[in-house]
Amino acid sequence: PRRDIWVTTKLWDDDHGYEATLKACKRSLAELGAGIDYLDLYLIHSPNTGKLVETWDALVELRRQGLVRSIGVSNFNTQHLQALAEHGRELPVVNQMEMHPLVHKERMPVLQYCLENQILVQAYGSMFFGDKGWFKDRVVQDVVGAHLGKTAAQVLLRWGLQMGFALIPKSTHQNRIREN
Repeated sequence: PRRDIWVTTKLWDDDHGYEATLKACKRSLAELGAGIDYLDLYLIHSPNTGKLVETWDALVELRRQGLVRSIGVSNFNTQHLQALAEHGRELPVVNQMEMHPLVHKERMPVLQYCLENQILVQAYGSMFFGDKGWFKDRVVQDVVGAHLGKTAAQVLLRWGLQMGFALIPKSTHQNRIREN
Protein backbone atom coordinates (compact mmCIF):
# COMPACT_ATOMS: atom_id res chain seq x y z
CA PRO A 1 0.00 0.00 0.00
CA ARG A 2 1.05 3.59 -0.68
CA ARG A 3 1.14 4.45 3.00
CA ASP A 4 3.99 1.94 3.45
CA ILE A 5 6.46 3.88 1.31
CA TRP A 6 7.91 7.37 1.67
CA VAL A 7 8.36 9.38 -1.51
CA THR A 8 10.63 12.42 -1.61
CA THR A 9 11.55 14.32 -4.73
CA LYS A 10 13.11 17.66 -5.55
CA LEU A 11 12.18 20.67 -7.60
CA TRP A 12 15.06 21.42 -9.95
CA ASP A 13 16.42 24.93 -10.50
CA ASP A 14 14.93 25.36 -13.98
CA ASP A 15 11.43 24.81 -12.54
CA HIS A 16 11.55 27.65 -10.00
CA GLY A 17 8.77 30.25 -9.98
CA TYR A 18 5.15 29.85 -8.92
CA GLU A 19 3.50 28.41 -12.03
CA ALA A 20 6.55 26.41 -13.08
CA THR A 21 6.70 24.80 -9.63
CA LEU A 22 3.03 23.77 -9.74
CA LYS A 23 3.55 22.18 -13.17
CA ALA A 24 6.79 20.47 -12.13
CA CYS A 25 5.18 18.78 -9.14
CA LYS A 26 2.32 17.46 -11.26
CA ARG A 27 4.83 16.25 -13.85
CA SER A 28 6.84 14.45 -11.15
CA LEU A 29 3.73 12.74 -9.85
CA ALA A 30 2.81 11.60 -13.37
CA GLU A 31 6.33 10.28 -13.94
CA LEU A 32 6.25 8.36 -10.66
CA GLY A 33 3.28 6.45 -12.03
CA ALA A 34 0.06 4.90 -10.87
CA GLY A 35 -0.48 4.70 -7.16
CA ILE A 36 1.61 7.78 -6.37
CA ASP A 37 -0.92 10.59 -6.05
CA TYR A 38 0.97 12.68 -3.50
CA LEU A 39 4.55 13.29 -2.37
CA ASP A 40 5.51 12.81 1.24
CA LEU A 41 8.24 15.43 0.97
CA TYR A 42 8.92 17.94 -1.79
CA LEU A 43 12.19 19.87 -1.63
CA ILE A 44 13.46 22.95 -3.44
CA HIS A 45 16.77 21.55 -4.68
CA SER A 46 18.73 24.78 -4.27
CA PRO A 47 18.26 28.53 -3.84
CA ASN A 48 20.23 29.31 -7.00
CA THR A 49 17.55 31.04 -9.08
CA GLY A 50 16.64 33.77 -6.63
CA LYS A 51 12.90 33.07 -6.94
CA LEU A 52 12.73 31.77 -3.39
CA VAL A 53 9.51 33.32 -2.12
CA GLU A 54 7.32 32.64 -5.15
CA THR A 55 8.68 29.11 -5.45
CA TRP A 56 8.08 28.53 -1.75
CA ASP A 57 4.53 29.88 -2.06
CA ALA A 58 3.88 27.28 -4.76
CA LEU A 59 5.05 24.49 -2.44
CA VAL A 60 2.68 25.76 0.24
CA GLU A 61 -0.14 25.72 -2.34
CA LEU A 62 0.74 22.17 -3.42
CA ARG A 63 0.52 21.08 0.20
CA ARG A 64 -2.85 22.85 0.53
CA GLN A 65 -4.06 20.93 -2.54
CA GLY A 66 -2.99 17.64 -0.96
CA LEU A 67 -0.38 16.88 -3.62
CA VAL A 68 2.43 17.24 -1.07
CA ARG A 69 2.40 16.37 2.62
CA SER A 70 5.60 18.09 3.80
CA ILE A 71 7.72 20.80 2.22
CA GLY A 72 11.38 21.56 2.60
CA VAL A 73 14.55 22.81 1.01
CA SER A 74 17.96 21.54 0.08
CA ASN A 75 21.28 23.35 0.22
CA PHE A 76 19.81 26.49 1.79
CA ASN A 77 22.03 28.68 3.94
CA THR A 78 20.91 30.96 6.74
CA GLN A 79 20.27 33.94 4.47
CA HIS A 80 17.92 31.89 2.27
CA LEU A 81 15.92 30.66 5.25
CA GLN A 82 15.84 34.17 6.70
CA ALA A 83 14.51 35.51 3.40
CA LEU A 84 11.46 33.27 3.76
CA ALA A 85 10.94 34.37 7.36
CA GLU A 86 11.39 38.06 6.48
CA HIS A 87 8.63 37.72 3.89
CA GLY A 88 6.31 36.26 6.53
CA ARG A 89 6.44 32.72 5.18
CA GLU A 90 6.40 29.58 7.27
CA LEU A 91 9.75 27.86 7.41
CA PRO A 92 10.55 24.50 5.85
CA VAL A 93 10.33 21.32 7.90
CA VAL A 94 13.56 19.98 6.37
CA ASN A 95 16.83 21.45 5.09
CA GLN A 96 18.77 18.75 3.27
CA MET A 97 22.49 19.46 2.99
CA GLU A 98 25.88 17.84 2.75
CA MET A 99 26.91 17.14 6.33
CA HIS A 100 29.86 15.32 7.81
CA PRO A 101 32.54 16.25 10.36
CA LEU A 102 34.77 17.96 7.80
CA VAL A 103 32.12 20.57 6.88
CA HIS A 104 30.38 20.79 10.25
CA LYS A 105 32.24 23.82 11.55
CA GLU A 106 31.65 25.94 8.44
CA ARG A 107 27.95 25.03 8.51
CA MET A 108 27.41 25.97 12.15
CA PRO A 109 25.43 29.16 11.41
CA VAL A 110 22.84 27.35 9.29
CA LEU A 111 22.77 24.39 11.68
CA GLN A 112 22.10 26.75 14.59
CA TYR A 113 19.36 28.52 12.64
CA CYS A 114 17.73 25.19 11.82
CA LEU A 115 17.92 24.08 15.44
CA GLU A 116 16.43 27.35 16.72
CA ASN A 117 13.58 27.15 14.20
CA GLN A 118 12.85 23.41 14.46
CA ILE A 119 14.00 22.67 10.90
CA LEU A 120 15.22 19.09 10.62
CA VAL A 121 18.65 18.80 9.01
CA GLN A 122 18.73 15.87 6.61
CA ALA A 123 22.34 14.95 5.88
CA TYR A 124 23.60 13.63 2.59
CA GLY A 125 27.22 12.85 1.78
CA SER A 126 27.80 11.70 5.37
CA MET A 127 30.31 9.16 4.14
CA PHE A 128 32.06 11.58 1.76
CA PHE A 129 29.98 10.37 -1.20
CA GLY A 130 31.91 7.11 -1.11
CA ASP A 131 35.22 8.84 -1.87
CA LYS A 132 37.58 6.57 0.02
CA GLY A 133 40.34 9.19 -0.10
CA TRP A 134 38.60 11.09 2.69
CA PHE A 135 38.59 7.99 4.87
CA LYS A 136 42.39 8.34 4.90
CA ASP A 137 42.22 11.87 6.34
CA ARG A 138 44.24 11.98 9.58
CA VAL A 139 41.37 13.37 11.64
CA VAL A 140 38.96 10.74 10.33
CA GLN A 141 41.52 7.98 10.95
CA ASP A 142 42.14 9.17 14.53
CA VAL A 143 38.42 9.16 15.33
CA VAL A 144 37.81 5.79 13.69
CA GLY A 145 40.85 4.37 15.51
CA ALA A 146 39.24 5.28 18.82
CA HIS A 147 36.25 3.04 17.97
CA LEU A 148 37.69 -0.44 17.70
CA GLY A 149 35.75 -2.88 15.58
CA LYS A 150 33.86 -0.14 13.73
CA THR A 151 34.30 0.95 10.13
CA ALA A 152 34.78 4.56 9.11
CA ALA A 153 31.28 4.52 7.61
CA GLN A 154 29.77 3.28 10.88
CA VAL A 155 31.58 5.94 12.90
CA LEU A 156 30.54 8.71 10.49
CA LEU A 157 26.91 7.59 10.52
CA ARG A 158 26.89 7.34 14.30
CA TRP A 159 28.32 10.86 14.53
CA GLY A 160 25.50 12.15 12.32
CA LEU A 161 22.86 10.41 14.41
CA GLN A 162 24.35 11.73 17.64
CA MET A 163 24.30 15.24 16.14
CA GLY A 164 20.55 14.83 15.53
CA PHE A 165 20.65 14.71 11.74
CA ALA A 166 18.37 12.56 9.63
CA LEU A 167 20.80 10.56 7.51
CA ILE A 168 20.69 9.38 3.92
CA PRO A 169 23.34 6.66 3.72
CA LYS A 170 23.84 5.43 0.19
CA SER A 171 25.29 2.21 -1.04
CA THR A 172 24.70 -0.24 -3.84
CA HIS A 173 26.55 -3.05 -2.05
CA GLN A 174 24.45 -5.42 0.10
CA ASN A 175 27.20 -5.93 2.70
CA ARG A 176 27.58 -2.16 3.18
CA ILE A 177 23.83 -1.64 3.37
CA ARG A 178 23.66 -4.18 6.23
CA GLU A 179 26.73 -2.66 7.86
CA ASN A 180 25.26 0.84 7.71
